Amino acid sequence: KGMKLVDGGLLMNLPVSPLIDAGAKKVVSISMLSEKSESNCDSIIDIGLRSLDMLIDSTVHLERSKSTININIPLNNVSIIDVGKSSTVFTSSQQWIDNNKKVLIQQLKEKEL
Repeated sequence: KGMKLVDGGLLMNLPVSPLIDAGAKKVVSISMLSEKSESNCDSIIDIGLRSLDMLIDSTVHLERSKSTININIPLNNVSIIDVGKSSTVFTSSQQWIDNNKKVLIQQLKEKEL
């Protein structure tokens, strides 16, 4: 019908606010922020990518603070612009969840989720 739909990652990587605005009382958000900080920028492209990462990180931090609970699965080996790494994301995420399952279950119980 003439619409152009775009992945929300271009504008809002963790859309918690729209859920709350729509009346959600409890929101479980899942983010994938890296736990490491890369400081070596060897080119203008590296600087641009690092700036993009910092912008995304700041908006994700703001949105996840509005969640009832946030689960952050650190993806240290995948960049926001990496294409074709979905199998790496799924494998890394599953491993992280398996390793942290007890803590996750406890957090969900504490929030009555």
